[in-house]
Amino acid sequence: MYCQKCGQKTTRKTKFCTSCGAGLVQPNQNVKSKKTRINKPFATHLSVLIFGSVLAIATVYLVTNKVEPEKNTNTLSIRSRAVLEIAKKFDCLCGNCDHPLEECECTHKNGAVDVKSFIAQKLAEGHLDKHVTEMVQNQYGGRKGKLVFPADSVKILKG
Repeated sequence: MYCQKCGQKTTRKTKFCTSCGAGLVQPNQNVKSKKTRINKPFATHLSVLIFGSVLAIATVYLVTNKVEPEKNTNTLSIRSRAVLEIAKKFDCLCGNCDHPLEECECTHKNGAVDVKSFIAQKLAEGHLDKHVTEMVQNQYGGRKGKLVFPADSVKILKG
C-alpha cells in the first residue's frame, strides 16, 4: 500500500504514513482517490471551454458573413426632376444624335440613359447638384456652353 499524500510505501497494518504522518486509507474502504477528484473538475472546465469556443466561432462567423442590406433602394428615376435639372446642362454624348441630354433617350454607350443613370446614382448617394454636375463633366464631358478642346488642338490654334 502507498501513502496518497507522499507516495511512500507502507505496510497494511499501519494507520499513518511513516514518512509524512498522513492518515492511510485501507484498500477495502471506498474512498475516491485524489486523481478522480481532479479529473471531474478538469472535465467540466474542458467541456465549458469547448462549448465557449464553439459559441465564439459561431458568433464571429455570423457577424462577418452577415448579408448586407440592399444599398439605397430609393434610387431616382432617370426622368425625375432632379436628374433632368442637371441633364439640362449637357448635350447627349453618344455621337449619334444632336439632342440635349434632358430630351434624349438613346441607349448608346455613354448615351443619355447611361449619363442620366449616373446622375441619378450620384444624387441618390447624397451628392449636391453642383458636385454631380462636375462629376458628369469629368466622367463624360459634353457640358453646354463650354467648349472643351484636347490639349493638342490648342497648339494648332496658336499656330
